[in-house]
Amino acid sequence: MNSHYFFKLGMGNNLFEHRNEGESLALSIYFNNEKPGWKIEPYLKNGRFEEERFKDEANTLNISFTGISQVPLFVKTSLQENWTYSFFWIFKHPKVYVFQPIGLVFDGEIKDSEFQGHQPKTMPTICKRVLNVEAVPEFFAALNANQGYNRRTIRKFENSIHLMAEHLLFPKTEKLEIKPSKKFDFLSPVQFETLVFLIFHHAGAFCSTFRGGTRPGIDLLAEFSAPPVIPGFLAPGKYFLQVKLKNTDVPKPASGHRNEFLIWLGETDYEHRVLGRDWIDSQVSSNPKVKKWLNRSLDFLQFKQ
Repeated sequence: MNSHYFFKLGMGNNLFEHRNEGESLALSIYFNNEKPGWKIEPYLKNGRFEEERFKDEANTLNISFTGISQVPLFVKTSLQENWTYSFFWIFKHPKVYVFQPIGLVFDGEIKDSEFQGHQPKTMPTICKRVLNVEAVPEFFAALNANQGYNRRTIRKFENSIHLMAEHLLFPKTEKLEIKPSKKFDFLSPVQFETLVFLIFHHAGAFCSTFRGGTRPGIDLLAEFSAPPVIPGFLAPGKYFLQVKLKNTDVPKPASGHRNEFLIWLGETDYEHRVLGRDWIDSQVSSNPKVKKWLNRSLDFLQFKQ
C-alpha cells in the first residue's frame, strides 16, 4: 500500500526551489536541538534503521525525543523497501510537487557558519509529478495552511487526504468514488465553517463571525429574531457556535452556557448542545441552496452506494 506524506522544506518551504518532473531534489529534515556531529549513519545497518538505539542515544545526549520525533518516520521512508510506495507532497504556490525516495538518508551539510557542524538528515528524491494548485480540490490544496500539517516537517496523510493523494497520482476513475456518508470529510476547515454559516443564514439567522480571536473557542454567531426552524434551537436570540471539522477530542460546551453549541462530525447530543454529522446532513438535504453549494464544492467526487 502506498504512503503519502506532507513535507515542508524550511519555514514556509523557503528552502524549496522549483523542480520539473524527473529532476532530483535532496529533502532535508532539521531539528533545533541536534548535537553537532550527531550522525544518522551508525543507525543504518544492512538496509535497516535501528530506531530504538537511535532513541536511547538521543536520551544519552540529553536530547528530548519530542524534538526529534519526526526523524524516525523520515528515515524509514528512505529504506529501499519503501521507495516504490512512498510519496512526499510539497505545497509551494502556484504548484503542488510530489517526490519519491531514490536513496537512503545520509548526513547532509549546512553551509551557514552559525550552524557549522550540524548535519541535517537528507534524502535523495526525484520529482514524480507537478500539479497546478487550481487543479487540486480545495480541501487538499489548503493543507499548507492547516496547522495540523504546516507546524511539522513531515506528516503522513490519512483517511480522506490519503484517498485524494492516491486519486491524484493513480486515478482509477474520472472522479474519486466515496460513500455519501463520508462527503464532509472532503471539505477544508474553512469550507466546513462556510457550510455551517450557510445552514444558519438560509434558516433565517443573522450569521456573523468571531475571526481573529475576538472570542476564543467561538467561530460563528447565529442570531434568530424569530423562533428558529432548525432542530436544537428553541427560542429567538443569539447562539454562539464552535465549528470543528473533527469527530474526536473536542470538549463539549460548558453546562452553564445554554446558548453555546458545538457543531462537528461526531455524534449529535441535543442534551449537551452538540450537533453532529447526521444533523448537518439533514439540514443540507432540506435546503436546496445549501445542497447546491455543497455539491459544487465537492464536484470532484462520485458518490457510490
